[in-house]
Amino acid sequence: MSMYYFRAQAYAAHGVYVNTASNRDQANPNEIIPFLDDLESHGVTITHSAAYRALIEYTAPDYTDPDPFTTDPATAHATVTEHSLRTGASGTAMSRTWHQYLINAGRALLDSMTAEADTYITAMQPAYNTAAAAVTAALTLDLDENTSYAALIEDGTPEQIDAWRAYLDAVKVLDRIAATRIALSAWLGIAPQGNVNHATEVPDYTPAFMKTSAPMKLNPSPVSANALTHRWLAMQNRAGTALHLSTVADLDAVGYANGRAASVA
Repeated sequence: MSMYYFRAQAYAAHGVYVNTASNRDQANPNEIIPFLDDLESHGVTITHSAAYRALIEYTAPDYTDPDPFTTDPATAHATVTEHSLRTGASGTAMSRTWHQYLINAGRALLDSMTAEADTYITAMQPAYNTAAAAVTAALTLDLDENTSYAALIEDGTPEQIDAWRAYLDAVKVLDRIAATRIALSAWLGIAPQGNVNHATEVPDYTPAFMKTSAPMKLNPSPVSANALTHRWLAMQNRAGTALHLSTVADLDAVGYANGRAASVA
């Protein structure tokens, strides 16, 4: 996964993060469907995903008056009655349009997903743990944030070179899960909720989130490929403990009142 991909993910996560309430309220199917696709690509099971997708793919009938001369009276009455209910005065229990119905369905889907968010995180845990183990293995062989490609090629042992290759593969997995975990917090409003610094960063929620990448600066300056490659080593090395993908329950247990940390590093 290139640094350009991760920058794109950072921009996307940032856009969702700072507009969470707006996006949830609008419940745009064109944004929700990619969110579901990303989650389900991790092997996550979303209870109402199939039902919601079926709604979005359904082509609503054209609500025009039935032909009075070719339609039997009962069918004509049912059609006109249904149309009037859908377009009736505001405040009724019915959605006024099919579009509004789909928006309400999207809001209901996001509400249901919030309740089962920890099951999504738990489903991603095995892949995360496997990748995190590669970070630990690299550190035990003296590979860290200061390791250079040139030095490794020149003086690295076969074991170090194998560990480095495994680490690079692990970075792709960790980056992808990190982006998804940020999106979960953003879309569902679950812990953790940090502060965006003048709308220039994607917060990393260190350390309770998952000791993820340093915040991605959203500015025109290029991001160092070296920094992107080494950041997981740097985070675990600084923390001195294994990387961990925290559930909402984990964060609640360590005092994230209402899902918001008192401060964000």
